[in-house]
Formats: sequence, C-alpha cells, structure tokens
Amino acid sequence: MRLIDVHSRKLKEFFNTKPPEYAILSHTWGSEEVILQDLDTTAYMKKLGWAKIDMCCQTAEKEGLDWAWVDTCCIDKRDSAELSEAINSMFSWYRISRVCYVYLADVTKDEDHSRENSTFRKSRWFNRGWTLQELLAPTRMKFYDKNWDFIAERKDLLDAISQTTGISLAAVQTPLSYIPSASIAERLSWAAKRETTRIEDRAYSLLGICEIKMPLIYGEGDRAFFRLQQEIIRTMYDQTVFWWSLGNGWTQWFCDGHSGTARTLSEVGGLKVLADSPDAFRGFKSRYVSTRLGKHYMMTHSGLHIELPVISLGDSQRSFYLAIFSAMDILKSAPLHIGMPVQDCEVLLPGQAPSVVKFFEKAMGNSPFPLPFPLPAGITEIPLYISVPPDHIQSSRLSSRLAECSRHIQLIFGLLYSLDYILWDYYPPAVEINDGFLTAHLGADELMLLRFHNPDQNGSILVMTYPVEDGQASWAVATYTDDNSSAWEFLLRPNFRKFDFLSLRNSPSLNWSTTISVPLEDSLPLVVGLQVTDDSIKITSSIGDTVKECAEEKQEVVRCRNVKIEGDKGLCNMG
Repeated sequence: MRLIDVHSRKLKEFFNTKPPEYAILSHTWGSEEVILQDLDTTAYMKKLGWAKIDMCCQTAEKEGLDWAWVDTCCIDKRDSAELSEAINSMFSWYRISRVCYVYLADVTKDEDHSRENSTFRKSRWFNRGWTLQELLAPTRMKFYDKNWDFIAERKDLLDAISQTTGISLAAVQTPLSYIPSASIAERLSWAAKRETTRIEDRAYSLLGICEIKMPLIYGEGDRAFFRLQQEIIRTMYDQTVFWWSLGNGWTQWFCDGHSGTARTLSEVGGLKVLADSPDAFRGFKSRYVSTRLGKHYMMTHSGLHIELPVISLGDSQRSFYLAIFSAMDILKSAPLHIGMPVQDCEVLLPGQAPSVVKFFEKAMGNSPFPLPFPLPAGITEIPLYISVPPDHIQSSRLSSRLAECSRHIQLIFGLLYSLDYILWDYYPPAVEINDGFLTAHLGADELMLLRFHNPDQNGSILVMTYPVEDGQASWAVATYTDDNSSAWEFLLRPNFRKFDFLSLRNSPSLNWSTTISVPLEDSLPLVVGLQVTDDSIKITSSIGDTVKECAEEKQEVVRCRNVKIEGDKGLCNMG
C-alpha cells in the first residue's frame, strides 16, 4: 500500500512489509479530486479535493502520526491489478488503521446531531456504498464537519448512526466482533438503498464485510452481485443468502416511495434463487440465522442443488410446495423453520419415470416466511433443485393453465396505493399483474388469498375468495396488525395439509368487513374492485365488465350486478 508522509505530503510504498501506524480518511467523492497522477504535477494543490487531504494530514500530525492514507491519491486506478488488490484489501486497511477521520462535507457542527432532520443524519455519507465498510471496519472513528471542526467519536453517536443506517446498535457499537457472528443476509441488508457510481461497486464494496475475495470485472453490471453470492455459497455455510425478501415483499414488486409506480415480477426477478441487489435483503431481521450444518449444497447450471424437507400444499394443489430451511430465532432462543414457496417444474416425456432428484422453481410473488409451528412428524429431506425457468417455459405454463381454468377474475387494487398498501404476497402464484390490476385464473374449486401490506404502518389487508354451495363464490376483506404472517402462512392454518377458510374466516385476530357472494360464471370474467374511502374499504364486483370499463369508474362506487350481500359487519377501520 501507499501512504502519505504527513510532514512532506509525499507518497511512499510499503509492499511486503508491515506498514507503520497511519490515519485513514473516509469521505464522499466530489469534483476535482486529487488522484495519484496529479501528484506528479505542480497544480494539484489548486484542486478542490486537495483541501481534505491536507487537513487529514494536519489532523494526523497533531495526533502524533506520521502517515495517512486517502483513497483518491494512494491507489493507481489505471492499474487494474493494483485496483483489484486495493478493493479486496480495503476493509483490512481500514481495520488496522490507528484512527479513521470521517469528513462530512455537508454537515455543520453546531446542531443536535440526534435529530432526524439534522444535517448529520441526512449526510450523503450515510447513503454511499463504499462508506458502509468504512463505518464498520475501523477500531476508532472521529467525525468532522465541513470546516474540519470535530463533531464527536463514533462511540458517542451510536444511537444516531444506528437509527440513520438501520444497522443494529450492537453492530455499530462493536462491529469487528459482531460481523463474524452476523448472518450473511443481515450483512447484505446493511447495504440496501446505498448508492455507488458504478453498479458493480454495490457488490465490490461488500467484499470485506462478507469476508470474501474475488476478482473485479468492471462492465459486468448486476452480475457482480450474483458472483458475490456464488462466492458466499462456495466458501461459507450460511443459507440465509437464499432468504432474500424474507419479510420485505421484494418479490412482489418495487415501488419508489410507495408512489404506485410498479414493475412486474419478471422485471424485478421475482422467481430467482439469488437476489439481484442488496436491496432485496432490506429489513432482514437479525433474529433469524440458519442452523442446518453438515449438508452440502451448491449452485449449478440447473439451479440450487440442496437437500431439504418438502411439504405438499394439499391434494387439490399438487404442484405447490414448501421447501423447508432449518433456522434459529435468536430472540426466543428457539429453533424454527423458514418456508420457501416453490412449485413442481419437472417435465416428463411420455413413458419417462420421475427422477430421484426433484425439480422445483420459486413460486411467483411469494417470499420465504417463518413457519408458526413445528414440522409434522415423518417429513424427511430429499435431494432437489430449485431453479429459474426460462421465459418461454413460464409463458407456456401460464397458457396451459389458462386453458385448464374455468374462473377468470380481474381485481382492481390500484386505489390501495393512495393508502400506501402494496400487494405483498398471494396464493395461488399463477396470476398476472399490471399496474393496479391483478388477473387470476382459477379452477372451479380453487381458492385465492391476497395480502396487501403497508410497511410504514405495519398493517395488512387480507382479500379472500373461495367457492361455496349453489354455484356461488364468497369474497371477504379483513385488516390486521402485521405479525409477519404471509398469505401462504394463513393458508397453512390450522395444519399443513388442509385449507380451512372457515376457520380463517372466524379468526378473532382478523377484522373482517362486508362479505359478498357472487355467481361462478364459466364464460364471463368477474371484475372485483376494492373501494377505498378515507377510513374504510369494501368489495364491489361486476360480471362481464372489462377492466377498462371498471377502471374508468374506480374513483366512484363500482357497479355491482348479480351481487348478494350475505352479512354486513360494518366496514373495517383503516386507522
């Protein structure tokens, strides 16, 4: 590594030798940064970026240090081999430094830094990808404002830093001892919403935190994060890397600020085994860790090859299953299981016997979730693959399903965006979603359950439909305070192999609103709307209308034809 002599401001190389004690700078890049090649000229001191280098050296000199390291000018970024070595060593360089100076160019000293709207809490430094490892790696850290006035040490700002970053207080307080015991999913969650200039750096900036070394390939884009996860799987035994979206709804879609600008599942990769970015791990709870030691697993060209217990979700839905991961709830000091919704995707040729190894794919639009009860007796592990089907296979399966289904339902839920409710998970997974409209294709005896969730209010709306007697289908809406129950978890009550909607309908924890009954029509689509007012929500429906016609009316009460009110328990309160 290269270090700056704080007295002469000259660089010196320390290769194959232990470096002397040094100070290290953490900052955000701006305009006119001084790079290594600038130091061969006489004009570098006129660049805006020189001031923070000079002040870093002055501060280190006052503290009795002779050397300093600054990333802008101590790395030859034109040399790809040196850049790769530096990035793979960066976490270590920050860790062994004597002190880290954090220069916050957008912060003023004289304010209450604990306030949510303070310049400290809103600093750009907390949103950058590279500064995550710079926050956690040093043993001692000192913060300075835009004028290089001392603010405080990290140990004096723990609450403000934890609240700003979403990183647990324990991790911020003793990061070097906390990180090795933290799950990979928790570590990756710390990088959610952080930004980097190069998309590959979202992965490369996590190498040290994940205790991984790998070559850099600028230009590979999102594949850098995929390679990082592959390397984690190859070198570490931590199955939480597969639990991305646990509790955060990422597989449904991504809404910028809950504005209602939705992207479909195929656009955000809702079926993938590995995540596209650290954002998919946002909000991962540190209480869950994987405990299934001793069993080999690996990523292959056919997907994830692993041995897991697999549970069928009932005789009428043979293609849907739960793959079960073993885990531990640290808060309760108790074992539990994480269920990953999957569906059978094995295609057999005529006369071909089923293979010993089962082939599954992740079920569309559904995240892993903690199971609320122990596994049934007699469930054994089987070898299986969990893969991602090609787009043309997905399309052909959907077309095949459409031909088999006799009920076609279109649900208008765009109005829930006004209350910041997002479609979080649903059953069955064979649905189509387009910006506020959901189209489901169900068999005559199939049921459907949808969960809309508001992460800010920690509340959920449950929409349920199931066939009843005399050619009718019942629809109902309920609200409940979120307990991380997914739509699939509700379907598993009271046991794994029976869908008991009547039991669910009578659950005291769910605040049900009006229930309606509509006729089952084989030829005409059923259009269902969720009518929203300031403090209530109810179901309306029509037979034979098109989505476009209903959409034009969705600010009003949607027309209801052939609708019979079974019982009115009052509209559920959304407050």
